[in-house]
Amino acid sequence: MKVGDAVWVSGKKDTVGVLLSRPRRTWMVGITVEVLIGGRVKRVLAEKVQVVKIDCALAEISKCTLADNSTQLD
Repeated sequence: MKVGDAVWVSGKKDTVGVLLSRPRRTWMVGITVEVLIGGRVKRVLAEKVQVVKIDCALAEISKCTLADNSTQLD
């Protein structure tokens, strides 16, 4: 895991966030990481975080540009 990676956080509410810190040991808690979820920084157990894998071949197909009619700004 690297800082800036998209991560999947499992728990009560499964969400996607951005990794802000490398894993480090927290006293009486265990190994934790800081993740940006919904505009808030949350400290999460590292065992509940997985890196999101993106297939580059599929990403190129679904990528939209500003030239598309559906994405142009008025």
